[in-house]
Amino acid sequence: MRAETFKPLVALLAVLVALYAFGSGGIFFFDDAPSMDGMLAVQDRMGALAYIFSGDAGPLGRPVALATFLLQRGAYAAGNADAFLWVNIGIHLLNVALLGWLVFRLQRQWPQHLGRSEWLAPAVAFFWGVLPILASASLMIVQRMTTLSALFALLGMHAYLWARDNAAWGRWPGMLAALVCLGLCTLLSALSKENGVLLPLLLLVLHSVLLRAPTRGAAGGALPADGNRRLGWVLGLALWLPSLAVLGYVASRLPTMAGTYWLRPFTLSERLASEAVILWEYLRVAFLPRLADLSPFHDDYPVRHFSDGVVQLALAAWAAVLVAAAVLWRRGQPLLLFAVLWYLAGHLLESSVFALFLYFEHRNYVPLIGPVLALAAWFAQWSAVPGRIRGLMAGVYGVFLAFMLWQTTSMWGSRQQLVWARAHPDSPRALQMLAGAYMQAGKVKDVDTMYEGAIRRNPRLTSVAMQGLRASCYLNDEGQATRRWLGHARQSLPTGVHSHLTVSSLSAVAQLQMQGRCVGLAPADVLALAGLMQGNPVFRGVDDRQGLSAIRANVLLSTGDVSGAMAELRQALKVQPDMDTIQALYGLIMSTQGHAAADAFLQEARAIQPTGSAYARQQWQHKLDVLGKP
Repeated sequence: MRAETFKPLVALLAVLVALYAFGSGGIFFFDDAPSMDGMLAVQDRMGALAYIFSGDAGPLGRPVALATFLLQRGAYAAGNADAFLWVNIGIHLLNVALLGWLVFRLQRQWPQHLGRSEWLAPAVAFFWGVLPILASASLMIVQRMTTLSALFALLGMHAYLWARDNAAWGRWPGMLAALVCLGLCTLLSALSKENGVLLPLLLLVLHSVLLRAPTRGAAGGALPADGNRRLGWVLGLALWLPSLAVLGYVASRLPTMAGTYWLRPFTLSERLASEAVILWEYLRVAFLPRLADLSPFHDDYPVRHFSDGVVQLALAAWAAVLVAAAVLWRRGQPLLLFAVLWYLAGHLLESSVFALFLYFEHRNYVPLIGPVLALAAWFAQWSAVPGRIRGLMAGVYGVFLAFMLWQTTSMWGSRQQLVWARAHPDSPRALQMLAGAYMQAGKVKDVDTMYEGAIRRNPRLTSVAMQGLRASCYLNDEGQATRRWLGHARQSLPTGVHSHLTVSSLSAVAQLQMQGRCVGLAPADVLALAGLMQGNPVFRGVDDRQGLSAIRANVLLSTGDVSGAMAELRQALKVQPDMDTIQALYGLIMSTQGHAAADAFLQEARAIQPTGSAYARQQWQHKLDVLGKP
């Protein structure tokens, strides 16, 4: 990279460090715990390997990302979020630098469409790095999975350009080495987050749309116009095969996809209709952001239908843009088609048919690279406006984005749960975060008022109903609020929407009741709530059923119904093997039926083969051995 490009990039990275530093005082979110709590049980090398390879945040487990979390185990145990945030920020800065270098290399290979401006590379890197919509990818700790996946993806893009260099000059060994590096980067990216499997598809867009676009006049590439055709064919095949595999996988899931939506408050059709609008909204928030649009909480996003006018308008706009982009590509102007296809390809997994939440800002981390590159390249070549004026316009816009990023990171750093909750009053996640802060400050009445407003606006929010009931136990009003919230829960649970918070909140309520700390709540009330939840088909997941059985077992045991508790524990064990359940059931059998029955139960437990690694199965048997010792 030339010094003319390197120096401004370093200066811009320094600006980004200063802007993101305002967010370094952030906190752990509840999304962090499921992927990170397992670190606390690690005591040796085998335990570390079990943690790294037992992740369930995605189909591939994301072991590379989990390994980086494990390196900061001490900071997590100490509740030190800053240490994690600075590592996240560092990864983002490294990605910015890699993107700048990538654009510089692209300019060298294809100046016909990207020009020769020494400012293009640092400008693209800076404008992408400073986008406020990407802040959550670094300031929400668990989203290191996103930025780490992008890091390996960017390295893979460099490997592709290396392969293209070697193919053009007919160097077989160099191209094969580059393809091996590309495959390794794709693997590491996917093992950080599953989006990494899209790297070959993104590169296919770059390869087919931008770097092989029809040219106007003489080709301006820095490489030989023909190159080595055989190596070029091999390079193209190395991108097409994995891309077709990914597309084939998505297509193969379509026939059964509708059956995976039972735990979401929307159908497959409604998700697709909503995403058609959301993808436009992402672009608007990315390039014309407002502070009110930027938040870690979007689980209250409205569900749309194909009959909605805004959905039809969004679909018509996508069709028009694609047609116009194809026409421009045929005329030797590929930037628009490149930007659109890169953006859509980058959203293929998280914004299409899979039963995920509708809206998350961090999903744009890699997809926005294409639009930023295309806009910056087009702007740099906008001959109708003098260069000084264009420079002034770019500077003003850059200051605007930097100001918005500063506001965004400042909110994250100062932990503005109240602002986020007011912006998203029907978001259960935002409400839970604010309720936690209020409870720590002793503002229980404010929590009750906040939850009351939310449940009245949307009685189907089962998590709000249960969290409101939990908070009511702390009010000294002789059980009046508890009885009110029991009514809300009885109305919400039979037909309400799914949330993992619902079952965990009922478990906390049951503990408070058994400890005599929830006036107005009887054991029969807790059992009735569990029954209502079990009758709702959205709570048929394995974790939900096991959790409900465990709750009923504890409540029955507290009332002296040992046989009923044992039956529930056996049901929980049947749903999903769990050592805590085995230990509880073993203790009950020992105390009521004696050693022989308890030993017989242990033999049954030894026949259970828990899912997971060989280490997990070995630990399972070891714990059973310890449990059976006198």
